[in-house]
Amino acid sequence: MKKLLLGLVFLFILIFFDSAFAIDDITSSNFTIDVGTITPTPTSLISDEAGGTVTNFLASILNKLILVFGVFSAFIMTIGAGYMIIYHGQDEFLSKGKSIFMAGLISLAIALSAGIIVRLFAYLLYS
Repeated sequence: MKKLLLGLVFLFILIFFDSAFAIDDITSSNFTIDVGTITPTPTSLISDEAGGTVTNFLASILNKLILVFGVFSAFIMTIGAGYMIIYHGQDEFLSKGKSIFMAGLISLAIALSAGIIVRLFAYLLYS
């Protein structure tokens, strides 16, 4: 019962204390929603030049690849944690699980840093 009440409190907070409600009343005549904040493509990579569509295409491909690598590394970390949990600390499988988990962490760091580097170069070159 306590968990249900706590969940309802969090739901109430998420619904009624949203920043959109704090800016303008939804029933007023001048209420607008800025769709620039909910676009699926990064706005820093969009340009009005002739190469803008190519830039958008490359940015979407790179973002999807980085997402795939991030999900893959999270899957690898899950497998490594599974090795450590399932085999109850047997030395051979524990060290194998630790090495798999560390490989997942390293691949996650590489995927995140690649995303940061791609966005940095796109910002520097196209803005």
